[in-house]
Amino acid sequence: MKFAQPEDRNIQINLAERREKQMAMLGAKLVERGTSARTATQAQDEAQTDNSVLSLCSGNVEKAVNRALNFCIQFEGSGEATIEINKVYDIAQLDSQAITALLASLQSGAMRLIDFVKYLQSINIIPQDEKAEDVIEEIELSRANSMM
Repeated sequence: MKFAQPEDRNIQINLAERREKQMAMLGAKLVERGTSARTATQAQDEAQTDNSVLSLCSGNVEKAVNRALNFCIQFEGSGEATIEINKVYDIAQLDSQAITALLASLQSGAMRLIDFVKYLQSINIIPQDEKAEDVIEEIELSRANSMM
């Protein structure tokens, strides 16, 4: 004796999934970046930035704030205002093991503090426009304040 059972997947679901894949392929072609020559590091950084949650969230916030500004301008009657949020982020190429090794060498005296600060500036953890001496002074002040 057999029972009549519906199939796991019916024709409508298969058709919808196929359409979804086609649209995704079309969308990917529409949003494709410029194909100029670039290094593998540049391509990796662009891919990580474009697909990051932070980049997507900041893009949504930018759109929402610009829309709110446009409503305010319409209410006021005249004017112009837009904001642009930076959506390109440097990805630190430093893992916890490297940080541990650097801090151990710093604490043991094998590395000078100024060299440590300059290294952190070179990988964009500390802003490069700040002087290393100012950063060291700030660190020493915070150490003194925390000991009080």
